[in-house]
Amino acid sequence: MGWLYLAKDKNVSDRLVVLKGLLNSEDADLVASAITEQRFLAQVQHPQIVEIYNFVTHDDMGYIVMEYVGGRSLKQLLKDRKEANGGVNKPLPPEQAIAFIVEVLPAFSYLHESGLLFCDFKPDNVIQVGDALKLIDLGGVRRIGDEDSAIYGTVGFQAPEVSARGPSIASDIYTIGRTLAVLVADFKGYQSTYQFSLPSPQDVPAFARFDSLYRLLLKCCAPNPQDRFMSVDELRHQLMGVLREVVGTKVRGGSQSSAASLLFTGPMAQADQLEWHHLPDLLVDEEDPAFSFLRERRWNWAMPTSSRSR
Repeated sequence: MGWLYLAKDKNVSDRLVVLKGLLNSEDADLVASAITEQRFLAQVQHPQIVEIYNFVTHDDMGYIVMEYVGGRSLKQLLKDRKEANGGVNKPLPPEQAIAFIVEVLPAFSYLHESGLLFCDFKPDNVIQVGDALKLIDLGGVRRIGDEDSAIYGTVGFQAPEVSARGPSIASDIYTIGRTLAVLVADFKGYQSTYQFSLPSPQDVPAFARFDSLYRLLLKCCAPNPQDRFMSVDELRHQLMGVLREVVGTKVRGGSQSSAASLLFTGPMAQADQLEWHHLPDLLVDEEDPAFSFLRERRWNWAMPTSSRSR
C-alpha cells in the first residue's frame, strides 16, 4: 500500500528505521489505513510484531516510522529455494513450515485478545530474523466488529466470506491455513483454480504422506467459517500434534497410520475403519521400576471380564 524506505533516525543514535509512505496521498482509504496502522501499532507491544516509533510528515506526505527488521520474508525464502533448485518450485519440508507457523501463532493470539484482526497474513508479511519470526505490515489490521474501515486482503489467502461479512477470527485462521498450504505444497493455481480450495492429496506429496496435515488444512480453510478452528490456541494445540506425527513419521519412515505411535499397540488401520473395541493398548516402559506390576495390570485390563473371573 505504499513505498518503504530504509532510513536513519538522527534523534536516536542513528538507528535504522523504516519509513512507510503512501503511493497516493489523495486516496482517502489509503490515508485512513495508514493512520489506522499507526494508531494500532502504537498500542501493540509484542516481540513478534513490528514496533512503530512515530508518525511524521514531510512536504505534505505522511510517513510511519517503524522498527527495521533485518531478515527475509517467508516468500523470499521460497523464492531462494526455487532459484537454488534450478527454477523449479521447492516447498518447505512440512516440519519446517509447521514450526514457522507455530512460532508466529502467539502474535495472533495477542492481537485477538487485544480485539484486533490481522486480516492480511501471507508469506510476504512474516520476516525470519535468526531463529525468530516477526509479523510486519499491519496496514490491514482492524478492530473486531469494525464495520466501517476499508478491508484489505490478498487473493488466494483471503477467506471467501470476507467480502460480504467482513473479517473475523475465523478469517484470520483461514489465512494462516492458506499460508501453511502455500509453504508446504507446490501450490500452482492457489490464486485461481484453487482460490477457495485445496488440491487433492494425489497431486501434493506432502498431503498424500501426511494425512493429519491435510485434514488440519481442510479445517483451517473450510468454506464455512463455523467449521474452522474456534481460536488460534485451538489451532496451535492441533498443529503441535500434527508436528509430532510428521516428525515421528520421518524418523520411522513410511506414512501415518492409526497405530503408528511407538507408545501404543493395536491393529494397523485407518482411524475411521476401527471398531470401538479396537482401541490401541498402552505399552509399558521396560525401564519403569514397576514394569512387571504394570505389565500384569495391563494384561488383566485387556482380558475379557469372563476370563478374569475364572
